[in-house]
Amino acid sequence: MRKKIRFLIIITLSLLVILAGGCIIVSSNILDTIIKPETDYTRNYDVSYTKVFHRYPQLKLWQDSLIAKGAWRDTMITADDGVELHGIFIQHENPVMTAIVVHGYRDNAIIMMRYAYLCYLLRLNVFLPEMRYHGLSGDDHSSLGWNDRYDMLQWITLVHERWPQQEIFMYGLSLGAACTLSTAGEGTPEYVKGYISDCAPTNAWEGFQHIIYDTYDLPRFPFYFMASWLCKLRYGFSFWDVSPYNMVAHIEKPILFVHGDQDKIVPVEMGFELYNQKGVGKRELWIATGCDHARAIHNHYDLYLDHIGEFVNTLLGRAVTTERPDAVAFKKSTND
Repeated sequence: MRKKIRFLIIITLSLLVILAGGCIIVSSNILDTIIKPETDYTRNYDVSYTKVFHRYPQLKLWQDSLIAKGAWRDTMITADDGVELHGIFIQHENPVMTAIVVHGYRDNAIIMMRYAYLCYLLRLNVFLPEMRYHGLSGDDHSSLGWNDRYDMLQWITLVHERWPQQEIFMYGLSLGAACTLSTAGEGTPEYVKGYISDCAPTNAWEGFQHIIYDTYDLPRFPFYFMASWLCKLRYGFSFWDVSPYNMVAHIEKPILFVHGDQDKIVPVEMGFELYNQKGVGKRELWIATGCDHARAIHNHYDLYLDHIGEFVNTLLGRAVTTERPDAVAFKKSTND
């Protein structure tokens, strides 16, 4: 009898060990999918340029003109932990302000050229930083915009040194918006006047759940919980730690929140939650009708330009004339 009991215990423990091992392997794969995002363009400029210039051929002409007059310049810095980071300066001939435009998840500076062009139409200098594991920036994993907030503070200083006469605002898309809000929550210099958050998630836990269902068709428990725990163990932060929602409560400077009402990746409710969480200082919320994730600029280009322009005017305290004819021509000639 004792031998049977001992045998059953051994079998049970063995099965539990196998099951736990299997869960760890699956959860590790989920973590790698999230923390090491890969598309054909994430870290490949040739593919990025092909993708962007096919859809928006005017951007090729614009970039060529910038390069010809020395207004498009790449730069590299070294982060405090030794990681090499890449960014692009775009100089306007008659700037009224500077925008630091932060790309989204799996994107890079080149993919953000349409947003940079919009800022250029608003007479802004533009700086396009690339987060870790994106574009030409280094590191062996993405930090989901969380550790990048310290890199952004370093970039802010460098941008100010390059254009010391211009005030700055930060402008992020999706994961870049989460990074923007996280950076703002750390506190930025006085010359940083405000922030634009286009479809930011409240936190990484909520923002990446769709991968569990869409890619793996698995329940959150135990796999997503374990993936978050492994992230904390390996990289020093969990999905819960990456929380723009917690940071927003500390931000006093103006924020414009933009969100699509049909967003299936970052539900519109998150936009309302972030907006409501900002308890001090000026806040604005534009819900773009009929828009899925990060599609407001595509579906409502004129309105998008208006909202961004009005926010810039608010930060400046005066009205700035937009180069509207170019904006309309650009919109009509795209392949959206």
